[in-house]
Amino acid sequence: SGAAAQNIYGVVYGNLTLNNSTKTLAGGSPAIQGNLSINGTGIFSPTTLVSFVGTGAQSISGAGTLNFNGGLEVSKLSGTLTFSKALSITSGLSVLSGTLDLGNNLTTMNTGSFVNDGTTISGNGGNLLVAGTCDFSGTGPLTLRDLTTQVATGIATINNANWAITGDIVNN
Repeated sequence: SGAAAQNIYGVVYGNLTLNNSTKTLAGGSPAIQGNLSINGTGIFSPTTLVSFVGTGAQSISGAGTLNFNGGLEVSKLSGTLTFSKALSITSGLSVLSGTLDLGNNLTTMNTGSFVNDGTTISGNGGNLLVAGTCDFSGTGPLTLRDLTTQVATGIATINNANWAITGDIVNN
């Protein structure tokens, strides 16, 4: 961690804390076995896939904003990855195994596919915002509180019959 620009390498990390700068990928795709904490603005740049691969509970938290420009992958043998903050995802979200809990936050899907072969849930205040073209597929259960699409840009194509939305579907 530190306030200057940080290089993120394509290695396996335990807990990872990022402070106040754009993160530059120095090669490969990082995998996180522990928690990710963002303090300030975190943008994974250039576009690279970030994977969560730990067992047990993991979280994405912190006071800052976070953009996964190259996509986000959950591939956990057991346990739950919890979003404890609002975040933005571009180039897709894949829940290959394990559980993803969107929490009580706004999760923005800008573009790409949302493949859910694990389990995805959201808290009572959770909202999934589709801000671009996004295809939803997979065989795993997906339970959302609210789903919002933006009229001018948000297109959600749902190819997964295992969905439940317990709140509102809004097209604004």
